[in-house]
Amino acid sequence: MKKFKTLAATLLLTMGATAASANPFFIDLANFGITDIDGDGDTTTDLIQNFITSAVSPTSTYLDSNGVAGIQTGDAVVDTVEDLQISALQPLLFLDSEAFGATWQLDVDWTLSGSAIVLPDALPGNDPNYIGALTSGTITIDLTRTALGGGVQVFDDILTLNLTGSFGTLPTGNEQAVSLFAEVSAVQTGVFFDQSGNDFADLLADGQSIQFLGQTNLTNLDVDPNLNPVALNTLPQEVQDLNPNNFDAFQRNAAFGSVDISKVPEPSGLAIMGLALLGMAGVRRRNR
Repeated sequence: MKKFKTLAATLLLTMGATAASANPFFIDLANFGITDIDGDGDTTTDLIQNFITSAVSPTSTYLDSNGVAGIQTGDAVVDTVEDLQISALQPLLFLDSEAFGATWQLDVDWTLSGSAIVLPDALPGNDPNYIGALTSGTITIDLTRTALGGGVQVFDDILTLNLTGSFGTLPTGNEQAVSLFAEVSAVQTGVFFDQSGNDFADLLADGQSIQFLGQTNLTNLDVDPNLNPVALNTLPQEVQDLNPNNFDAFQRNAAFGSVDISKVPEPSGLAIMGLALLGMAGVRRRNR
């Protein structure tokens, strides 16, 4: 166990270094009919280090898929969030935002799936933690433009990412730090650019991988989903689509702090390391 804790600490330090070395990018708003608002002669933001979202209570739907009544480790889980507002653009230096928050804003939707894990808490006497080892799913970013006359125009899915893996620290006090690793799968042309001025759309067309990392703290992990069974026909359509066998469904809401989303070099390798560490922990438990 000591060796596992040392490896986990090493991974977390590596993840922190990766976050610190985030690759800045910028956004061009010309395609959305937004003109030069701040008089600097262009429609682009300064370099952005990361997006920061508002806090959120995502809905986790647990599907009783393992053949044993109730939710246990190994059952399926689906996390959904809709219209989570990106509340701030974190600048690399001074940020020219082209009136972000006043003239335009961004929000995030996601549907992520994986397997449930029920883990004891690191603090004695605490209730067990229900968490999701998320392994696949889609994250999209939308842009909303507010016209001078007061009208609103929504541009859906200007950036789409596929989840490639996730990692969570050992739950302590029914809380854990969570990292989500994702890769860009689609992007609107002429909107997102790396710090060298390369359009994300051109990079994708050239076969290059564009990686993002989301980091947050998750609380209230002791809320037991077994206490809240739900009718299948009340589930969001995207969740129903992931439940073709009509397994019994249970829901609960945990709580995210703000999510820090940044473009990073190669987070996928860290995701693999995280899964490997979890596997090592499982082997050690079996050997005992």
